[in-house]
Amino acid sequence: MTATFARVYLGFGSNLGDRRDNIAKGLAMLRESGKVEIVKVSSLYETEPVGYTDQGLFLNAVALVETELLPDGLLALCKDVEVKVGRKPTVRWGPRVLDIDVLMYFAEPSDSLPNQSADSIQVGCTGISRNQLGSTEIKINTPSLSIPHPRIWERGFVIIPLAEINPDLPTPDGCKAESLLRDFSPWTGLQL
Repeated sequence: MTATFARVYLGFGSNLGDRRDNIAKGLAMLRESGKVEIVKVSSLYETEPVGYTDQGLFLNAVALVETELLPDGLLALCKDVEVKVGRKPTVRWGPRVLDIDVLMYFAEPSDSLPNQSADSIQVGCTGISRNQLGSTEIKINTPSLSIPHPRIWERGFVIIPLAEINPDLPTPDGCKAESLLRDFSPWTGLQL
């Protein structure tokens, strides 16, 4: 089995302590792990909390990274980095020093992925579909990991930095990420 080369979008959020430094530390720790290469990072956006609103404002960003880690391994690394930066258990959508979400995972064809001859394949809880760039979008829905992130296209604090990094990123309806900025009001409760 060969290694999987993947391009992955990660979401970062922080609303406790030095928010900017927390995100910078998280990015540095991922890079220093030797398992993730940071390709591009969006601007930082200050956002109102979602869900549990009795808390401070968040800083959010999205990073495009390259890795040979499979999705579960990448998630484990991200959770380890969160703890090392200082994240403690809290209520769902509660305040946090650092949150890192695996938003989207695109893999180059390899022996470590199931047969990719069809345009769309469902294997257990994993779906695979080709995008126009020749890479494969990995779709996972397990109790510990959902890719793409289930609320990715509902939240301005994800849509705007994603569109900043890759305006041509395909959306579920076949449009480009930048089109959501025209058709949707993602700036509500969010500022650069």
